[in-house]
Amino acid sequence: MGDWTFTIYNVYGRRNPFNLYYTQRQAGVDSDVFLGSPLGTYELSIMNSPLFALTYNFVFD
Repeated sequence: MGDWTFTIYNVYGRRNPFNLYYTQRQAGVDSDVFLGSPLGTYELSIMNSPLFALTYNFVFD
C-alpha cells in the first residue's frame, strides 16, 4: 500500500531569476535607461514553464 503525489512547480510560469550577473557595459549603450551606471545586470532564469511531477510512495509493513 502506498500513496500518489502530484506536484506542480512554477504554476504561473514566471521567469524567476536564479542568478544575477553584473558586467561592465559599453559607454553610451542604454545610458538613459540605466542613468549612466557603468554596470549592467543580467539574470539567469532556469524554468520559464510549469514542471509537473508524479511520485508514488511505497509503504513497507
